[in-house]
Amino acid sequence: RRDAMVEKLEEHLERWVEDLTDEQRALLARFVESQPHFAALRLENRRFLQRQTLAALRDVAGGQPGAEDSLRDIAVNWEKYSTPQYLQALREWERGMIGTFVALDRQLTATQRSTAVARLHQYSNDLYVLTDGAATRSATARPDGTVPAMP
Repeated sequence: RRDAMVEKLEEHLERWVEDLTDEQRALLARFVESQPHFAALRLENRRFLQRQTLAALRDVAGGQPGAEDSLRDIAVNWEKYSTPQYLQALREWERGMIGTFVALDRQLTATQRSTAVARLHQYSNDLYVLTDGAATRSATARPDGTVPAMP
């Protein structure tokens, strides 16, 4: 399970910075090893939430008053329905992940940093186009069809 978690983190980061160095891979492995119970707690919590969701779905199907609101609440406020052990482990995972990303940032090569910045610009542009900026961008298109850079 740990190897799968490390591999997933590597794949995620490689989408941002492309190939990781051996040192960066080792950093990710150390982080996952520092959280030995997280995967099991996450799985246990997912199963718990699934049981809660199934019970709410049965209530909806049975016409129980307020069942739809309960189902919606489980989906929107899932933390409220999660186990305290999982929520604590999640906070620890997030703190550890932030520290790992900070350490990883210090290890990025110039090429990796350039790749990450280019990806951020592309995502930013995509989000801008998907929001109200779409109208502004099409209105500001040049006669040749190109669009000036985002403000």
